[in-house]
Amino acid sequence: MQVELPGNYEPAYRAAIKSYMAGNPVAMAAASGAVYDAAQGMFLIRYYCWHYRVKFPEGMIVPVEAEAEPLGQSDAIIVLHYLSHAIGTPPAGRWLSFMELPGGPLHQAPFRLEAVQPLADEFGHAPQLFLAAGQALGGYPVEMGDAGLVLPVLPHLSLAAVLWVADEEFPANANILFDAAAVDYLDTAGLYLLGINTSRRLRRLAGLLAG
Repeated sequence: MQVELPGNYEPAYRAAIKSYMAGNPVAMAAASGAVYDAAQGMFLIRYYCWHYRVKFPEGMIVPVEAEAEPLGQSDAIIVLHYLSHAIGTPPAGRWLSFMELPGGPLHQAPFRLEAVQPLADEFGHAPQLFLAAGQALGGYPVEMGDAGLVLPVLPHLSLAAVLWVADEEFPANANILFDAAAVDYLDTAGLYLLGINTSRRLRRLAGLLAG
């Protein structure tokens, strides 16, 4: 099932294609951690727990595994921007909130509304389901909050999702954090999309796991 955000992404998608087409595929592969097959004119890249082939220079993205999700425009923008903007920076091992990203404070309120609060609402009384959904998406648990996950979304770009469960005194809370090197691969608009799509995928997987 495709995860797609509501909205008109056509202008941003066209801009992402234009930037991607202008790149050098060999250099893009080296910087992004993707594999480029020059004979086929195609990248192979992992996105969440699935693999995709990305045609160069057209930018068409095709799932490899039968169970892999087809990507909507918002995800295609993320993958294409990642490939065209990657500079090979290693993970920093330091987490940034959305507020700490360039321009993040300007968009913190909608990011919290669309990405963060829905995690708290969905998983505030179900931390084990939160962890199970994250592991189904290719993540692994870490000691953060009451339940924490690291999701290696792209070869050099990880984010963390953190949950604090509800108790008698406080409502459930959550956060989405980005490795500090993420800004070398996606701009804040791309990380905004990535955070929201990750939240949606976790919640959808929780519904499937819960039956």
